[in-house]
Amino acid sequence: MNTSNEHAPDKVAMLSYLTVKEILALLRGHVTFSNHVRNNKQQLVQHVLEHTPPQQLQDLLGQAQLKQGKEAKKAASRHSSQKRKRDLSVESEAGRQKASKFSPEESHIEETLQFPQLPWPAEMKRCYARFYAATSNEAVKICVCGVCARECSVIADRVMAMPLTLMPNSCRLIPSVKHAAHHLYRGRLLEPAGIMGEETDPIVSICHECLEDLKKPGNSPPKMSLTNSLWIGDIPWQLQVLTFPEQLLVALLYPRVYVFKLFPKQQGAARHETLQQAMRGNVSTYELNMDAIASMLEGKLMPGPPSILASLILVTFVAVHDLPWKWIHSTFRVRCRVVAEALCWLKENNSKYYGDIDISPTHIDSLHEDDVPEELISIIRKSDNIASIDEENDAYVPEEDIESEWKGTPQ
Repeated sequence: MNTSNEHAPDKVAMLSYLTVKEILALLRGHVTFSNHVRNNKQQLVQHVLEHTPPQQLQDLLGQAQLKQGKEAKKAASRHSSQKRKRDLSVESEAGRQKASKFSPEESHIEETLQFPQLPWPAEMKRCYARFYAATSNEAVKICVCGVCARECSVIADRVMAMPLTLMPNSCRLIPSVKHAAHHLYRGRLLEPAGIMGEETDPIVSICHECLEDLKKPGNSPPKMSLTNSLWIGDIPWQLQVLTFPEQLLVALLYPRVYVFKLFPKQQGAARHETLQQAMRGNVSTYELNMDAIASMLEGKLMPGPPSILASLILVTFVAVHDLPWKWIHSTFRVRCRVVAEALCWLKENNSKYYGDIDISPTHIDSLHEDDVPEELISIIRKSDNIASIDEENDAYVPEEDIESEWKGTPQ
């Protein structure tokens, strides 16, 4: 047993670097400890000094000294890191004051030699100003070019507004073959959406590309101009008013099948009278067996039979209540008069594809005057799986975050 108390204070201080668990592990098999001693580190250290054999005590003190050295190194490293941060802060402030005395060229050289610093408040304001300028209404403003009819960015495409009489070589915009539906201004073919002012000398919005093409020598029109065989005209009223089923009845080819999935825009939108404004959904298309569909058609007789609609359209309505008839009618109705007028216009104006069709009065009479075909009603399916409504309505930002933002509460 070790009964000597020589240098006991130094040994007690040294052993205090070890935890109780470490002391018990290092002296396992050499010294026994009662539960009372194990639960009090001060008594444990005193017990170790009094009952540990000299060799084991020396080894234990060596382990304590080794741990003390490691902790000293860690403390020195933390102190050095904190001092380095303070020094960098002082150097940064001194560098800014010094750079303000230099010329712009010398200041730039001085800054490149320093460690990267946080931007100055003035630089941050300039960054914000550039960001606001790049995303403002003026920066993202768009307009239609009167020469090429493209929707252009006013800034990115460098759109200019100039009188037609001042436009260089505007004679190149005179079409070689005129059409009754052309919009001509002083004989030039232009897009009305890009024209302002009086017809005698209208103001034309023109993109930089078209303007540069007009400035080039030669007689050819600008590459993207309507005069360069790119004019297709407005969609005629006879085709604008066609519902989706009516479009399929006047179509010559059926390359896709269309799947409609409809559901209320909001889960609580259960009132039937508001569904017209509150419906939303998506349409998926899939390739179709053209040979099987072609076998249902009768030569060149148009319009197609209503039975073909059941092979081209699928409709699923997801809700706990019934889909109102008013909504079905406004979306999927077929009108015999509208279909007949559309076919007559296509036969007269699109002779390449519709010139040899035969408009069958029998097929026209088989259509409703203004109603949803039975073939479509039979394929409308209703689903009560309202969980999918929540999935479709999920936003990137949780609703509770949106509400708290509007109320002004902190996140």
